[in-house]
Amino acid sequence: NLPALLKGKQIIIAGDEHQMPPSNYFSKIFDGTIDDEDDFEEENDKDENYIDRDDLLLSCESLLDFAGELSFEKRYLDFHYRSKHPYLIDFSNHAFYNKRLKPLPNNFDYTPIKYIQVNGTYSDHSNEREAEAVLSIIEHNIHRLPNGEYPSVGIATFNIAQRNLIKSKILERQKFERFAAFNQKIVELEEAGLFVKN
Repeated sequence: NLPALLKGKQIIIAGDEHQMPPSNYFSKIFDGTIDDEDDFEEENDKDENYIDRDDLLLSCESLLDFAGELSFEKRYLDFHYRSKHPYLIDFSNHAFYNKRLKPLPNNFDYTPIKYIQVNGTYSDHSNEREAEAVLSIIEHNIHRLPNGEYPSVGIATFNIAQRNLIKSKILERQKFERFAAFNQKIVELEEAGLFVKN
């Protein structure tokens, strides 16, 4: 990218400084190099007292950071088109984008975010009651859209152990006839893009 930029008379760099930057945090967690977030932050906070401009430019992790350090003129997009409901971008719009983003209107009335207290216990890197609650939500609260298809569903967990627990519970239900309707729903949800990831 850099050689192409050097040849250009005008340079446009597209990006979003409020999106999560490149990070090797998760690879270090899995490698066992660090145990938790505090260790990672301490490791990255070393030698912050001395700042050299050339070193700062060379250490930029992206062209967007580089452009920011060189005070490139900023232009903003007005419309947010990725979230299918305005509520999904609402917090970020207020907290990071100064309420300037115009989300697309939702096609039909539904509530995209809901908090459910399960009173589970975190033990051995997982939460049994929370995993059961996830399966219950899939079974009782995920319904077909007006077009007859299931929505895309993503399950985000706080670690890999919880992800594995939920996936194992979904697989366990496949052994029992009484979960036939649930299992068929899982098949259709998977066709629509269902994922369980930490």
